[in-house]
Amino acid sequence: MFKIVLARQGQTMEQGTIVRWMLELDAAMTVGAELYEIETEKTIVPIEATRPGRIVRFVAQPGDTVTVGALLAIAAEPGESVTDLQVDALLSQPQESRPIDAVVTTDSVASGAAVQHAHRETKVPVSPRARALAAELGVSLPGVDGSGPHGTVLPDDIRRAAGATQTQPAEKTGRTRTTPLTPVARAMIASLEKAWQAPQFTQGILVDASALVAARHSAADLGYMDFFLDAMVRAARAVPEVLARIVGGNLELRDSIDITVATATDRGLLVPVLRNAGALDLLQRRAAWRALVSRAREAKLGPDEATGGIVALSNLGTRGVDYGTPLLPVGHALIVFVGSLETRPFVIEEGIAARPTLHIAITYDHRIVDGVLGSRYTSALKSALLSP
Repeated sequence: MFKIVLARQGQTMEQGTIVRWMLELDAAMTVGAELYEIETEKTIVPIEATRPGRIVRFVAQPGDTVTVGALLAIAAEPGESVTDLQVDALLSQPQESRPIDAVVTTDSVASGAAVQHAHRETKVPVSPRARALAAELGVSLPGVDGSGPHGTVLPDDIRRAAGATQTQPAEKTGRTRTTPLTPVARAMIASLEKAWQAPQFTQGILVDASALVAARHSAADLGYMDFFLDAMVRAARAVPEVLARIVGGNLELRDSIDITVATATDRGLLVPVLRNAGALDLLQRRAAWRALVSRAREAKLGPDEATGGIVALSNLGTRGVDYGTPLLPVGHALIVFVGSLETRPFVIEEGIAARPTLHIAITYDHRIVDGVLGSRYTSALKSALLSP
């Protein structure tokens, strides 16, 4: 027999929530077969088996949040016959310290080992989204029948259960409800708390977007996000000193323009990273960032696609936000915030005309970028937007 433990996905992962098991109990497990899905603070990742066998007991259930290296299940070797007493004996052994990047670790147990069978509490398998929805709607999970794999309770099951109990209008009681934070929300809070350790300052500009609008209309295959990303790349080329971060008391300079693209998903804000954006032309970059955002929204980001950005882009203009002061993500030298594209009064020479304009705000890590260096990048970004 051997133990299946939670594998680390990415260098910063500390815990994850089991979304679902992909195999039934006692089903054959082959190398490369998907064992389970884990929701981390950045994405949902399917984990594959690294050795053959069959699962003889699930220890962690869907909806459980566990730390990296935690025991998830017990599996038998191919052709091995095991009893509940033998499984209990293996579970009673202390968990050894092992490399937590491995999916499966091996532990043997003597065939004659016998311990008393312990009583186990049966847990209701619940998806993370269903658990949060149940807390919001006040639904008791033990009374919900799950329609997902292995009886997992899904959001639709919660909605049905809530509808069955609300045959009459609910009386307002003024009660306070507590909703558990999702892994994404917990990660965002931790990141923001850590980011404030770096001194930050923000510079803002108002850009005449007439040329940008004309370029957008003449290039049917390109959107404004393509031009925003291109302007960031061109500005970084002009002022490469901003491509840096503080590591161990030293200034680490980067050659690659890795841009983090703030992305809204149904699980919260994710920050996928467009790697080496400077090596791509406009059309290549268009395809790359759209595929990246699509994977983020489908919870299919790879572990290395959610970390490592050096500059970031947040575009809330599409949501009607005129201006904002962005917060610097951890490990980034700067973040560019783009406001709404609106027709506004704009001074041209000695007159005032109605022009399409954009408010841009850029927050810098003051340890890396001082006001003068920041103004150089800000000016370079403005020039790129004026000449897309």
